[in-house]
Amino acid sequence: MNFIALQLSFVFDISRIKIVLLKPLLNKLNWRSRNLYLYCMEFTLAAEGTLTRLFANDRDKQLPTYPFLTLDLELPGIMQDRHHGFEKGAGAREKALYKRGTEIKNHRSWSALSEEELLLIEQKMGISNLDPGLIGANLMFKGIPNFTQIPPLSRLKLGDVVLVVYEENYPCHLPQPYIEEAFGGKTKVPFSKAGMGLRGLVGWVEHEGILRPETKVELFVPKFYKSLANNPWLKS
Repeated sequence: MNFIALQLSFVFDISRIKIVLLKPLLNKLNWRSRNLYLYCMEFTLAAEGTLTRLFANDRDKQLPTYPFLTLDLELPGIMQDRHHGFEKGAGAREKALYKRGTEIKNHRSWSALSEEELLLIEQKMGISNLDPGLIGANLMFKGIPNFTQIPPLSRLKLGDVVLVVYEENYPCHLPQPYIEEAFGGKTKVPFSKAGMGLRGLVGWVEHEGILRPETKVELFVPKFYKSLANNPWLKS
């Protein structure tokens, strides 16, 4: 059997790697579609900030997380955290697709907050110095505006570690009892309301490494979002 070696043209720059399947080769292969080009996703460096604090829970299956000096991240997630793993049981957020408990891919192996948005949550609740661990955070950032609105598939690059954003971490009722216990009573408004649009993000690990406080973070947003204004699936 004769094999035709695929000719690949690599285009490198700081923010992207583009792989192009050469058109002349497609003609030789007599493929049905001779205009096929394969691209890796392209990104724009959109913002920079700092990783300030680390949290995880390797003690039990409860919500709160606890301070760590370093975190070891591998592809299944944070080694020191209960969300570590390639699979998870489907929950309320996936109820339109699966029965509760169905084993599915884990897209939520880390959660992150921003200091600026946590301050806004505190103001709404009428409290101060809210421990991020009480709402189950793993990572605390500062310096990136509109943190919770970072779109899905964006990347957070922290040295060797690269995190993929899955979605906004919508607030729920679970942190409220822990918050009330810490502050000695009811808050001005519950966390489930105060945290709307401010609770940060969840996602998975794309590249492994060790995280430490005061690490620089670079936010890369996919370029294709600029072309979505006319996407018929996104129109209300």
